Amino acid sequence: MPKWRRDGREIFYLTQDHQRVFAAEVAPREESFRVTRTSTLFTTRPITGMGYPYDVSADGQRFLFVTTLGEASSPLTLVTNWTAERKK
Repeated sequence: MPKWRRDGREIFYLTQDHQRVFAAEVAPREESFRVTRTSTLFTTRPITGMGYPYDVSADGQRFLFVTTLGEASSPLTLVTNWTAERKK
């Protein structure tokens, strides 16, 4: 499940068990490319079986994963109409 950084100089991928995210820096050539460095970025537990369970920002600095909430997860608070509250 590879995803390219927008400039084509790095590719991100999951291990076969979908537990770790890797990055590989590449040096493009005319007919092929050469991997110059690989590194493990982080571990995760995405939901699989539904296409790509993640996406990456154009600069390769942020990731979004489809996953389940763990038992220790914090609640999400959504604040609507916050600009009106700020004026008070």
